[in-house]
Amino acid sequence: MELGIIAVVMGVFVVLGAFFHFTKPNEVVEKFDPKVLPPKEVILGMNKLEIEALGQKYGIDLDRRKSTKNLYNDLLEHYKKEQD
Repeated sequence: MELGIIAVVMGVFVVLGAFFHFTKPNEVVEKFDPKVLPPKEVILGMNKLEIEALGQKYGIDLDRRKSTKNLYNDLLEHYKKEQD
């Protein structure tokens, strides 16, 4: 009986840990610097979904129906507007 209760309690902690995705204390979390846009070659090497996600990090809505080069141009245009 007690083992069943312990198993249920441990299961709850496992589920909560997976749900909240706790980081390990010694794990380094990469910080996002909105002032630095990746180089053109890196962005053009990404697929459309990755470029759209990058735009969302900067608060820019991109239309992934466009070509990769046009997505880059839109990202750069909006990024420059935000910097001014």
